[in-house]
Amino acid sequence: MHTQLPPCLLIHGTADKSVPYEQSLQWQARLRALGVPCDLITVEGAPHSMGNWEKGDTSYKDKMVSWLVRVLGGTR
Repeated sequence: MHTQLPPCLLIHGTADKSVPYEQSLQWQARLRALGVPCDLITVEGAPHSMGNWEKGDTSYKDKMVSWLVRVLGGTR
């Protein structure tokens, strides 16, 4: 893995049955160990498909936009 990767944002639902949530935790830890900034937004109870996240915690949207503004610059 290249240590010059740009900052990374992971967004993962805890009820994902296709990709275990733990994979995002492991990926985040690996990137951070290499010095790559990596944040994880956890969507409690959310399945794999983002289309179904609207039924649960929609705060992930604000968190994602805040991350993009902070990391990429700009204003909301």
